[in-house]
Parts: sequence; structure tokens; C-alpha cells
Amino acid sequence: MVRGAWCVGVLAAGVGLAAGCTRLGGVRPRLEPFPSDSALSLATPAPDVIRAVVAELVSTGVPVLIVTPVEGYVESRWYDVERHAAGKAGRRLAHTVKLRFYADPVAGRTRLVAECAWQVIVDPSRPPRELERPVPAGHPGRALLDSVVARTMRRLGEHADSTAHTVP
Repeated sequence: MVRGAWCVGVLAAGVGLAAGCTRLGGVRPRLEPFPSDSALSLATPAPDVIRAVVAELVSTGVPVLIVTPVEGYVESRWYDVERHAAGKAGRRLAHTVKLRFYADPVAGRTRLVAECAWQVIVDPSRPPRELERPVPAGHPGRALLDSVVARTMRRLGEHADSTAHTVP
């Protein structure tokens, strides 16, 4: 009887360990940034950058879908920049955007990549990322992204002279 209870305990521990290992793969998607995405080099640690980005998204009213400071990633829900409300992929394509932020430690600093994507067509037979494109210059989604990045830098006490460039 004791032996049976021991086996159940070992089995339960094994299942718990397996469940824990599943989470180790993370939630950050394996996406390549768009070549036109902005990249900044910041002195602030990556998890703190992500927390600051989330605070700015929330204060702006942009709904957040995924947050993982440890993995250095934030993704918003689809957001209608004209109506200033949550939107849906596949509806009002010209006005609905998704913001993504990737924060990675690089050479003792944090590389923050910020992206604003929109869905250009609706095609359920293709992976969603294949249907996304960076918003063009002058799009309200780009202005929203730039505003969130600027306010995040102010929140962190980072200066505008932080290294900024497009993703290579």
C-alpha cells in the first residue's frame, strides 16, 4: 500500500515536471522583425523595458495580448487606430494594427525592436504572419508606435540620443 502511494507520488511529480518543461519553451513567438522596424539600444535591463512598454500601452488604452518580461516580449491585441478601440484581424484592415516589442540583452545593453503591423488581406489558408506587413510611413499606427516608444523612454529615464536604427 505504501509502495502504491509512492508510485502515485512519483508519477504526479513527473507530470508536474513535464508540465513545467513545456512552459520552458516560452510564449514569445519566433518571428523575424520586419526590416523597417525601429531598433533602440537602451541601458535599462530587458525585463524593465518590457514592463515600461506594458505600462505605456495600458495608459494609451491599447489592449495587451501577450506579456513576458523574462522573454523580453510584448504583443498587443489588434487595435483600431481610428476608433481607438480593440479591433479584429480581418476587419477594417486599413485601420487595425498590432504592436509588438522585442527586448533582448546585447553587449550589456538592451536592444528594443518595436513594430507596428497590419493585415493586408484575409486568407484563412495562410499563416497569419504571412498576411502582415509593416504600416507605411504616415499611418496612424506608426504614430501610435512612435508615441509609445517615446513615452517608454521617458518613463525609463533613457535619452533620445540612445542608438536608434532600422533592423538589419
